[in-house]
Amino acid sequence: MVRSSRVQIVVLMALAFVGFALILLSTTHGIGLEPDSQFYIAGARSIAQGHGYTSPVPEGGYRPIVVWPPVYSLVLSLPGFFGLDPMNIARSLAAIVFASNVFMVGWLIRWESEAGLWPPLLGAFLTLTSTDMLNTHIRALSEPLFITALLVGVLCLRCAITEGSRRLRYLAAFILGISAITRVAGLAFVGAGTIMVVLCLGDSWRKRIAEAAAFFAVAMTPFIVWVTRNLLLADSLTGRETGWHPLGTLRWRTLGNALSCWLVPETSPLWLRLLGLVLVLAILAVVVVVLYRESRILCEPQALVLHMVIMAACYLALLVSVMTFVDPRLAFERRVMAPLYPLFVVAVMISLPHLRVPHGPLHRVVLIVLSLSALAWFTARAGLWFRVASSDAQGVASRRFRESGTLATAKRYAQNTGCIYANNIGAIYFHLGRNAYRVPTTWDQERARPNGHFVEETKAMFDRMAKQRGIVVWLYDLPDRKDANELGELQGAVPLLSLFRATDGMILGSDRGLPLQNVKRGDGGPPG
Repeated sequence: MVRSSRVQIVVLMALAFVGFALILLSTTHGIGLEPDSQFYIAGARSIAQGHGYTSPVPEGGYRPIVVWPPVYSLVLSLPGFFGLDPMNIARSLAAIVFASNVFMVGWLIRWESEAGLWPPLLGAFLTLTSTDMLNTHIRALSEPLFITALLVGVLCLRCAITEGSRRLRYLAAFILGISAITRVAGLAFVGAGTIMVVLCLGDSWRKRIAEAAAFFAVAMTPFIVWVTRNLLLADSLTGRETGWHPLGTLRWRTLGNALSCWLVPETSPLWLRLLGLVLVLAILAVVVVVLYRESRILCEPQALVLHMVIMAACYLALLVSVMTFVDPRLAFERRVMAPLYPLFVVAVMISLPHLRVPHGPLHRVVLIVLSLSALAWFTARAGLWFRVASSDAQGVASRRFRESGTLATAKRYAQNTGCIYANNIGAIYFHLGRNAYRVPTTWDQERARPNGHFVEETKAMFDRMAKQRGIVVWLYDLPDRKDANELGELQGAVPLLSLFRATDGMILGSDRGLPLQNVKRGDGGPPG
């Protein structure tokens, strides 16, 4: 038993190291940069420079960041106090966090006393080779750190319930509370942890409710401090407005697609992916019922499967609520659903020893063939992913933006402009080192409705550009601008002049005489 335990730890550490190397090797061109990455990086730089959790604004000065929770930026900012740029730290942090998450999944499964040697190792391997997990960890986003806080919080809570330790219980509450200021979705896991305390602790309902109230109070403290700060500095709790945005069938199809891709090839028909997911969830449901009937004690280690189900249900319920009442842009994308994947793996691996299957020679051969096929599939899929991911960076860090003729020309124009408008402000921030205003659009993305102030906003934009000799940098076919208005609508609203045109975008201004610095022959230039 001791030797088996040592083997588990050694192999788990080896898999974690492979995960560390995999992230570093797949980001040789740089960490992936998404629209949200700008505010996390800018916030980290501001913290390191002593401006607090703020973001520089185009007109000068700093504005408090309220939409994006602060933990990821806080972690990135720590090396900044020693002169290191958070952009350079993000890649190493992503590798460390992924290695930690691979190890933590195996360690959580290992807590199940009847799990045996292989389930923890298999669970860590499935985490290591998950394309959703890999895609999430190669970008400068808060999800990886959020997953780490979730796994550590669950482990601490399980230890607290098993050992009856009040200190561990409050530590678990605090860590789950930290997850809520890493991503607001962590509130779902705070609620799930409170439910677990109610189900598992105390001899009477009165005592259980008292323990749960104390747990909830500790867990909510970081979030309350965060929103109080927002209210005092920005007169807003989270920077969002409430409204009614009913979910359509497309969102539910997106959810099914995101979850089913955990198991079967992305190229499979949707019905086949859903069928595979339904079968696994049905097995989990049967296991939960069997374990509950056998033990009737929800604080037994086997009940961790049920706890995973509670956490997943709370997470989905919170997402539905946010989409319906707060943020219509949020969707059941694979990135958003990625935090549920480790919980899914833990629940499946813990369930395996409790499934009563025949043990005949034929059944054993079938089981081995199926297991090897699954391992081969996950390995091949991860290998294909690595081949693609290592060829280029992701998002605005990709070669398309690094070698953009429009951005290169905009950088030379920027030397003589007082303001820049863009339909991708992240590209301007990372490649020009400037803070840009967002181009007005006919569709209000935040409120999911037509922008009734489009005419006024475009006139204000044109007036500012005329005073400061500003430019508009318009990049074509941006995947993060699904609802952007057509360029023709913008040009029809105000008399913008074309200063530069290329295959990947164009630059417009209010003054054709704006000087262009250091234009080389063949770089393109103002149209004749």
